[in-house]
This record gives sequence, structure tokens and C-alpha cells, in this order.
Amino acid sequence: MILGDTCTRGCWFCNVKTSQTPPQLDLNELGNVAEAIASWGLNYVVITCVDRDDLLDQGSGHFTKTVQKLKALKPNMLIEALGRFSGPTISNSPKIISCILSTKQ
Repeated sequence: MILGDTCTRGCWFCNVKTSQTPPQLDLNELGNVAEAIASWGLNYVVITCVDRDDLLDQGSGHFTKTVQKLKALKPNMLIEALGRFSGPTISNSPKIISCILSTKQ
């Protein structure tokens, strides 16, 4: 799970920390996550994230860079990206949609 450990939504069914003002993104996370996963010798990985409604792109840029970094390290790895970029922000932002689609394998 990327984009930190604190979600901005607080869904009743989830056991993730919640805050409307979560900590800033760790810019080292994308490299650290990619390098760790690449070192595990896996052929398939699922990457998910907390909701980050506090970010203009809802974290899609950070998510995309993480997937791209992992692909650079392990080009044959199958990556299932389960980002939840939804609502009015994404529906009104071709940039976010384009960013997400750029990770397509």
C-alpha cells in the first residue's frame, strides 16, 4: 500500500488510519517500494493505496512514478495497480486519466 499510511476518507469497513490532513508524501517511497518489490523475486504484484483527497491529483502522479520505477527494474513483472482515483477530480481531469493510463502494460 502506497501514498502513506493515512487515508482521507475513513470508510467504516476499513482499518486504516484516517485524517483530513495526512502527512506529506514520502518522496523516497516510490523508489524504496520499487526496489523492495524488485528484490523479492516475484513475477506478479498488486499495488494499492490509501485515498489522498488532499492532493490535487489524488496521488495519481506518485502512484504512476512508483509503477514506472518498478517496471524499469523488473520489466517482465506483471503489476496490478489498484489505485482509487475517483469522483469529480478525476472525471474533470484528463491529466489524471492520462497519468494512470500511462502505466498500462
